[in-house]
Amino acid sequence: MYIIPIYRIPLMEVAVMTVKFYTYILQCSDGSLYTGYTNNLEKRITKHNSGKGAKFTRGRGPVQLMFSEEFPSKEQAMARETEIKKLTRHKKLKIIKGDKEMTGNKQMTGNNKRGTLYLCATPIGNLEDITLRALRILREVSLIAAEDTRHTRKLLSYYGIHTPLTSYHEHNEKGKARFLIAELDAGKDVALVSDAGTPGISDPGYEVVSQALEEGFAVTPVPGPAALITALTCSGLPTDRFVFEGFLPRVKKERNRVLARMKSEDRTQILYESPRRIIKTLQELQELLGDRRVAVARELTKIHEEVVRGVLPDVISHFQANNPKGEFVIVLEGTKTEPTESSPPKATDLSQMVANLVAGGWDKKEAIREVARQTGTAKNKVYAAVLETKSE
Repeated sequence: MYIIPIYRIPLMEVAVMTVKFYTYILQCSDGSLYTGYTNNLEKRITKHNSGKGAKFTRGRGPVQLMFSEEFPSKEQAMARETEIKKLTRHKKLKIIKGDKEMTGNKQMTGNNKRGTLYLCATPIGNLEDITLRALRILREVSLIAAEDTRHTRKLLSYYGIHTPLTSYHEHNEKGKARFLIAELDAGKDVALVSDAGTPGISDPGYEVVSQALEEGFAVTPVPGPAALITALTCSGLPTDRFVFEGFLPRVKKERNRVLARMKSEDRTQILYESPRRIIKTLQELQELLGDRRVAVARELTKIHEEVVRGVLPDVISHFQANNPKGEFVIVLEGTKTEPTESSPPKATDLSQMVANLVAGGWDKKEAIREVARQTGTAKNKVYAAVLETKSE
C-alpha cells in the first residue's frame, strides 16, 4: 500500500497591472503636428523617430512630444484622438499651451512650454547704443534670427554673446518664418534682429510676426535705436506730427503716386535712400516741391556722421560736390498751406485734380478719394464733378 504524500501548494500572488493609455500630440521637424494614441509613450515616440511610426511622421523626424493626456481605457484615448484630429492647428496649439477650455483640466504631460518671439532693436552704428535688456535677452534666448549673420556676429562678439544664429532676410523670409514658428512650437525663445535698428522697419520681420501672432505666440518688443527717429529729432524740422515713407518705390507708376501724395502732405516726411540714388531722389523732390526745407542725415552715430540742413537746391549742390557715401535718411518739411475759409472748389477744378493724379499713375477711385481728402469735399461730390465734366 502506497501512501501518496499531500503537499500544501501555496497560492500564487497574482499582480494586477493597470494599463494606462495616452492621447498625444507630436511636433515634427517641419513644424507640423501629429496626433495619436498609445499605451507606451516612450516606445511609441522611439518608433516614430526610427521611421517605423505613422506614415505622416516618416521623413519628418525627429519628432518631439508636446502634449499628452492619460486615460484608463483604450476607447477613451481613441475618442480623444479623434476629437483633437478634427481641430484646427490654432486650437491644437491652445491645447499644447494648456488652455483650460481646450484641455478640460485633464492631466497633461510632455513639454507644454510656449516660446516667445523677441523683436530686439540693435545699434544703427555705434555698438554702445544697445539696451541692457536687449543684451540680456540675446544671451538668454535659444536662437537669434538675423538679417545678416556675419554682421550680427560682430555685435555678439563685442559683448561676448555666443547664442546660435540663423539667417532671416528678404530672400528667405516666408520659408524661414515657418522654421522659426517651429522653434517657438518647441518651446524655444527666439530673438529677431536686423542689421541695424528695429526689426520690421524697412527690414524683414512682418512675416514671422504675423504668423506668430496668428498662432497664439507671445511677441515682445525690445525697443531701441531707429534711424528714422534719430534723424527726425536732430533735423530741426517739426517733430509733433510726421509720416514715414521708407524707401520710395522703384516702379515709376508707384513712385509718381507716392510723390504726388507727398506734395500736399502737411506733416514732416521721412524717407530712406541709398547713396546711389540720393541725388536723383532729391532732384525729383525739388521738381515737385520747390525750395522745401530738408535735412539729410548719413552715417548716423558713426565716425563720419553728417546732417546737411537747408533748402533742397542747396542740399543737392552739397552732395553733387561731395561724393555721397553711407545710408541716408531724408527728413522733409511738410507743406505750409494754411486752411482758409474759401468757397468750395469748382467742379472743373476737382475734375482736373483727379485727372492729374490719374495721369501720374493713380487708380481713378483712389484719385477721387485723395482729392476729396485734400479739398475737404465729399467723395460723392468729387465723383459727380468728374462725371459732370466728362459729359460736357
